[in-house]
Amino acid sequence: MAGPSESHGHRQVAAGVPALPPSMRDRVPFLLYRASQISQSLASEMLAEMDLDARQAGILTMVTELEPMTQKALADALRIDRTTMVTLLDDLEDKGYVVRQRHPRDRRAFLVHPTDSGRSAQAAAVRILDEQQRRFLAPLTPAERSQLAALLTRLHGRPAPGELRQNLVRVTVTDPHGVAHQAQFRVVGRASFPPGLGTGGLGTGAAITSRALIDAQCRPGAAWQACQRNVQRGAIYHVLARAAPGSAAALARHVSTYRQFTGSAQEPVELVNFGESVNFPLLLGGILALFGAATIVHLLVVSVSRRRAEAGLLKVLGFVRYQVAAVVSWQATTVALVGIAAGVPLGIVAGRVCWRVFATNFGVVPLTVVEALPVTVLAFGVLAAANVLAFFPALLAARSRPARLMRAE
Repeated sequence: MAGPSESHGHRQVAAGVPALPPSMRDRVPFLLYRASQISQSLASEMLAEMDLDARQAGILTMVTELEPMTQKALADALRIDRTTMVTLLDDLEDKGYVVRQRHPRDRRAFLVHPTDSGRSAQAAAVRILDEQQRRFLAPLTPAERSQLAALLTRLHGRPAPGELRQNLVRVTVTDPHGVAHQAQFRVVGRASFPPGLGTGGLGTGAAITSRALIDAQCRPGAAWQACQRNVQRGAIYHVLARAAPGSAAALARHVSTYRQFTGSAQEPVELVNFGESVNFPLLLGGILALFGAATIVHLLVVSVSRRRAEAGLLKVLGFVRYQVAAVVSWQATTVALVGIAAGVPLGIVAGRVCWRVFATNFGVVPLTVVEALPVTVLAFGVLAAANVLAFFPALLAARSRPARLMRAE
């Protein structure tokens, strides 16, 4: 026998369950929130046997199926508070599922890497979450599940309140019948595609998921499922892959077996031709070095000629030739040190800006890397070159005759 109930307008409310006011029971965001709570509770209950929660399963999936990520990137992708993210990662690290290693290009950041046991735990968690999804969506038919996933994917792609919206672009796609549809996408990053992808060269093309493309082509309606089947049958797509740790040999065997369907990494022809025609960084560096050397020589020659009396006075005070020459050498060293102290940071900033403008216009990713070793070697090279250039002005100052200089003054 059914439990007691009461009539509330045209709705039946179960005993012990408070009725929702009209302003809430048909409000979609609230219903999504309630459904999310139920799903989260079921996932946590089923993952409890692994001593994990749904957020930790998401972290393991991100770093296992994608690539090692920083704590900040994980927090932004999963929309988890950064303080909470640190606590979750500490627990995963204590369990031996992840390790944190310093970022090779940013010493202030740490990359989260999965361990072998972490990969095993992620695979087990995915199996549990597949079963959790089956139970949670049991009241829906397969067609309703697919439509719900498509609708939620469209909502999920919208930026959260407060996020930047200037990266939104409108794209026009055609469905299998040739009808044009417009969809709005958000640019989340930049990439340079291999020439074989048929994007038309550097600076053109875009990478989107197959699900996003299908959703843009097929709008909800009576013919939604038929449209999806037609799109999937006619889709031509590329998969970008790289070998996970320990799987390089297996990937090489796959490439050897299906060589006609695979392509290896290639340098873009546009960049190769550009680099062979003119080496702009080397040319610009040579011109700047020539101007710098000319400036130092001019400064030292003018200084020696205008301060002949001081040089004569130094000899009168007892300075010998090599000591007078050392004064000029130290003057060149001081000028070089000031130039290094000001030029290195300003050069790095100017180089980053110029490269970003050039790379963006050329169609490549504007990634800048500043290596400490070449900069250090260059700084010592500048000091050595300054002292070599100071040799002849120092020789002139050392050969000066104090008596003649003092009479001239």
